[in-house]
Amino acid sequence: MSNPPTLAEAAQRIRRKEVSPLELVRDCLDRIDRLDGRIRAWVHVDRDAALDAAQRMTEEAAAGKFRGPLHGVPVGIKDIIDVAGLPTRAGSPLRENHLTANADAPVVAGLRRAGAIILGKTVTVEFACFDPSPTRNP
Repeated sequence: MSNPPTLAEAAQRIRRKEVSPLELVRDCLDRIDRLDGRIRAWVHVDRDAALDAAQRMTEEAAAGKFRGPLHGVPVGIKDIIDVAGLPTRAGSPLRENHLTANADAPVVAGLRRAGAIILGKTVTVEFACFDPSPTRNP
């Protein structure tokens, strides 16, 4: 894909079977691999879980089954918000050894119910309110 679609465009393209969730996730992961060394926007990419979810949702979409309005659309979650199975470091060295979250924050649970695929965690400034983060394009 030359330009990444918006969330709404991605959802529409999936429903029209112009693109699959697996293609979208692979495209996002390729972009992360190519660009994140310079942009530094990601603190954790959950590659395997995203690919597994994308495969399941591609099969569901092919069968005409959609979980919700964001079925198969990949998204990133700021590292201030809990995602089950991932650490929440909140951009702080004080939380460097933080254990993984036991449950999704309500906003993440809502995104999953809507069918979104969580790619991983994106950089946040420390506790979402202090010095600028290392991300070049927040």
